[in-house]
Amino acid sequence: MISTLSCSTRSLSRSAISAISRSNKRQPLHSSRVTMAVTSLEDDESVPPFLEKNKKAILYFTAGWCPPCKMIKPIYSGLSDEYDHCGFGMIDVDEVFETSGKAGVTSIPAFHFMEDGKKVSEVIGADQDALRKAIENWK
Repeated sequence: MISTLSCSTRSLSRSAISAISRSNKRQPLHSSRVTMAVTSLEDDESVPPFLEKNKKAILYFTAGWCPPCKMIKPIYSGLSDEYDHCGFGMIDVDEVFETSGKAGVTSIPAFHFMEDGKKVSEVIGADQDALRKAIENWK
């Protein structure tokens, strides 16, 4: 299967990169707290039970080779610690490609906001301010 995904860098201004760097300093990557609230969905069969358990959930579509994905990952993990009104899931598009394809993911990072198993909105790109605003407005 040939991947047609692209990394979305349109949101990575100098100020965004600076903000991400500052955030990374506040929450070190080695901290066990950073990743505790994000559920890694490692195969297509794990997604439906996650969505059933979490009536409201955010699915973060990512890939290990995507620089913007790597930059926003600790931010997403930190947001999962701040907000408890929804579940936070992470999907590697190279590993869970069937779900990614069905979701229509063509650019990463992508954040799909799900209610009762249906997508209600999305944020594309590594824009932490847009992601935070979308989560806050979704309560």
